[in-house]
Amino acid sequence: MARKTIRDRLIDALIAKGSSIVENARTRRYTVLTRYDGRPGYLYVGRSGALRVGRTVSESRGIPEFVKARLLAHTKGRSGAA
Repeated sequence: MARKTIRDRLIDALIAKGSSIVENARTRRYTVLTRYDGRPGYLYVGRSGALRVGRTVSESRGIPEFVKARLLAHTKGRSGAA
């Protein structure tokens, strides 16, 4: 079985924290999720695992690597298969 990509692991970690995927997002470049902390704006996950935060894609800023690493640490030992 193929390993999960960084992108898939990030999305899984964000959903586990309480984010939800925005189905009618206006961008195809990023997967858009609501913020789990209740602040205004969205989280954007790129195809290669880039993680950004902001009200819109053009106003978004990259999240530091140590924050992304902390999110990925929660999903490191988990696998999608039962």
